[in-house]
Amino acid sequence: MLKSFVIAVGLIVVLVAAISSAAFFLPATLLCHEPPFELEAQTSPNGTWIVARYIVDNCSDFGDVRLSIRHPQEAPAGSFFLSVPNDDAVLVKWLDDSRLLVAMPEGIDLHEGPDHFKDVQIIYSVYPRDPDRFRDANLRAVVRPPAKFDYDFKPVTDLTGLPSVGCELDIETIGDGDYIKRLFLRLYAGRNTPVKAYDPTTRKARMTSERSNASFLVSTDRDYMKSPHLGTAMSISVPLNHDKASADRNLRLIPTPNGRTSPGWQTSLSLDEKDTNAVLDQLKSGKFEVKLGFWLDGAELIYQNIGGANHAFQEFEACMNKNGIFRDKP
Repeated sequence: MLKSFVIAVGLIVVLVAAISSAAFFLPATLLCHEPPFELEAQTSPNGTWIVARYIVDNCSDFGDVRLSIRHPQEAPAGSFFLSVPNDDAVLVKWLDDSRLLVAMPEGIDLHEGPDHFKDVQIIYSVYPRDPDRFRDANLRAVVRPPAKFDYDFKPVTDLTGLPSVGCELDIETIGDGDYIKRLFLRLYAGRNTPVKAYDPTTRKARMTSERSNASFLVSTDRDYMKSPHLGTAMSISVPLNHDKASADRNLRLIPTPNGRTSPGWQTSLSLDEKDTNAVLDQLKSGKFEVKLGFWLDGAELIYQNIGGANHAFQEFEACMNKNGIFRDKP
């Protein structure tokens, strides 16, 4: 009897080990699959259809993202028609109750899906990063909201997470009321101070060199999430010597699986010393413009600052001089 008991225990151990081994080699998506998580949804003009973006594998923030078309009373499962990058830059818009536009920015490949899905025609397109280019030249709208820019200067430290000093010029204005409620601009210039860091090539600690950097950021408030209009491009009236758009681009406010929200429209330009001075000079002249493109709507918003003299400009310049920004030591 003792022998039988030992054999039984041995079989159980082998069985548990086999199950554990099999579980270990199962794909991760099978072990942590969760119900689809809705990121956003748009109802067609007459309320017949809903197009929604879902994370269907919520094991991480980089799950499998798909688009779904369904009737309001239907569950999303079985309604997916296209896998898309986990990227805010993929935009969708109902043209009417039977046609859906799916658009991707220039320079990023979009693998097209079906032309029709559940009696809905799917139209695929590419939108430009230039706000002066329109989807339909015959249906273009240029809006110039009356804008009064409010300026505020503040010194900042350790903005990048490393020891640093910086200068920030915050600019705010009321939007047009339809596309945007409030618009925020930020001119930043800073310098990372030397810090001891590990060098993997020498496997020793060394002091990093000073490095100055600057940027111009455009963003909106949280009301942008409620707007049916989706921004696609931004430009400023200053010809830039270092015209490099950053990758930190969030085109609308989206709730994420971890319970947080991404910013509203946020897009920025990296600047060098010449660019920074040019932007500041044009702001002081009262002739600075920001253009925001809404390609899906065939619209462009142009904000121009009224007036220029402001103590915040002098504080910003004094901060740059005091902290030796763009005067890096080798």
